[in-house]
Amino acid sequence: MMSDVPDKQESSHHHTGETETAKHLLCNSDVHSESADAPAECTSCDSPLSAPHANDTAATIESTSAGDFSTFFCKTNLKENIADDGHCEINYLAGERNRLESLEDNHELDTACHEELETDGVIVYQINKSFTSDGLPSMTDADTNTDGVSDLKLDFNKHYNSFTFEGPLTLDQLDDDVLFYIATFLEARVIKHALSKVCLRFQDMFASQRYWKMRISKRWPKKYPAVSCPPDFKWDEACIEREDIHRVWTDTQTYTDHFMYSCNVYGEVDAVHLMKDGGLLVSGDRNRSLNLIDLTKYPGPAATDDQMKDMLVHSNTVSHEGWIWSITSVGNDVITGSWDTSIRMFDAGADCKLVSSFKCKSPVLSLYAEENEIVASCFDKKVYFIDRRTSNVRSRTFHTKPVLCVTGNDNFILSGSEDKSISIYDRRAGKIFMMFKLDSYPLCMSYSGNQLWFGDKSGHLHLHDGTEGVFQYAGFYNVSHTEKITGVINTPGAIFTCSGDRTVKVLEPTKEPDVIATLSVHNKEIAKIDYRNGVLVSAGGDECIGVWVPKHWGKDAYRLS
Repeated sequence: MMSDVPDKQESSHHHTGETETAKHLLCNSDVHSESADAPAECTSCDSPLSAPHANDTAATIESTSAGDFSTFFCKTNLKENIADDGHCEINYLAGERNRLESLEDNHELDTACHEELETDGVIVYQINKSFTSDGLPSMTDADTNTDGVSDLKLDFNKHYNSFTFEGPLTLDQLDDDVLFYIATFLEARVIKHALSKVCLRFQDMFASQRYWKMRISKRWPKKYPAVSCPPDFKWDEACIEREDIHRVWTDTQTYTDHFMYSCNVYGEVDAVHLMKDGGLLVSGDRNRSLNLIDLTKYPGPAATDDQMKDMLVHSNTVSHEGWIWSITSVGNDVITGSWDTSIRMFDAGADCKLVSSFKCKSPVLSLYAEENEIVASCFDKKVYFIDRRTSNVRSRTFHTKPVLCVTGNDNFILSGSEDKSISIYDRRAGKIFMMFKLDSYPLCMSYSGNQLWFGDKSGHLHLHDGTEGVFQYAGFYNVSHTEKITGVINTPGAIFTCSGDRTVKVLEPTKEPDVIATLSVHNKEIAKIDYRNGVLVSAGGDECIGVWVPKHWGKDAYRLS
């Protein structure tokens, strides 16, 4: 559609009638001539042009079809197109014909002149087919600035369910539905950390947890979270993590640097652990070596052997007299469990100085640690509780065979045993709260929020719903591992598993998890994995550690580009 109004001059300076002026402005020719000796003429309509008329310029129209109506972006000099009554004439394009909608008369015309405006007095506005002459916008001299740029507001609410805007169209003038649609093409991280910071309106739009929940369900329709949703569940954080992980692990070459680390590793690696938001890797091997590796020093794919060695910030070959089988941490304290039946704590902030040591009666197979307490599962069928403040050690017997894995939270301690059972110990009551039997014994567990995931010797993944401490069975899944599952980590964005089949799998965190990626980098069994802040590490029986680090270190590991 196009705006075109008679000049604010005496009527003697124009063609006869307002429609004659409009006819000239929309004539078939886009070339007008004038000379110093004779009145200017239009080469198509042969009409004399007065000086004011010669200064007029036609609007440029770009027409696009949208549903049942045409939408136009018109550019016109409004200062010169103000009628005496303060109204402007509106021309709109319908089908393949140009039509002039005049306040007094209508005339069919063929094409429009398309001379580009050279002045500064240009305004861009949008008009649609249903905007007819009975709802024309109006303006007065007060609406036009001295630079010729009009501040005219066009109100489409009368004929079109839209909104009012003025001047060039900007992002904050769009309807909420349009903005939500645009947001579907943006990453969740960009919306949360960039778009919602633009203005209060955008902040309010994307502050609703309902929006993030709907965004997740539209992209991944399977049940999420996999069990009952906690009342304090953060849908925005979950959405960001799911999209980040899906993007990264479906294209690891683009988003991660992968390398195999073997400096000072002289035996099968049985334990790996990440500290300091994934920046520090701790490993233990069958050479009894405890190694601390600074992953932030990784120089890139072209790293030399000397540069890789520089990443090793500490190595201790006398930390234990037996294989280091389990590693965890609290703050700067590295806690290790070994086949020499001891549990030891080292200060990573003080050159890994030995802080304390505790003795159990059999090899330590798994560890769970908190600020004041360490819980260890051991080969002698017992679970040990060590008070870090008093060094008091007490044990409880929950199983009839070696206890292979242990985890917990403030309320419960969960242990899995070779006797094909999982026991749930109520810490407040001081007794067994629940025990359930399995067809195959568990080798690893991950307990986060109200979800208990564990992998068994047959290579299957299990899920129990821990809502309100019930631990109801929720699912049993074949995730394509062909041998025992030796490690599992549950996060809001994915489930990570490793297996004796030499693979690491990244799974969707849904009730029926699909495989996002399968990573095959080791040539022997993988004993353990750990994941934190975008960094993934695997402990290989081939005397090396698989490492995947984000190519960009930044907020939550993934930097906005």
